[in-house]
Amino acid sequence: MLKNNWVKKFHDRLCTMIEDGQYDLWWENVLYSFVEEEEVYTFDTEGIFWSEVDTIEDYRRVLKCVNGDGL
Repeated sequence: MLKNNWVKKFHDRLCTMIEDGQYDLWWENVLYSFVEEEEVYTFDTEGIFWSEVDTIEDYRRVLKCVNGDGL
């Protein structure tokens, strides 16, 4: 989750990475790029359902889980 004051920073950094031709990186690399200059907080998601959706297969798997059909 990005707080409001981080959205512009994240956007600007992402645009810079794209302009620099860093197309082979994931969005997480934007967060990693802040580690030396900003405090990045995390929280434990153990026991809490979450999923990253990168593909249609990921989306279908999430739908199955949400609908009670398991992972």
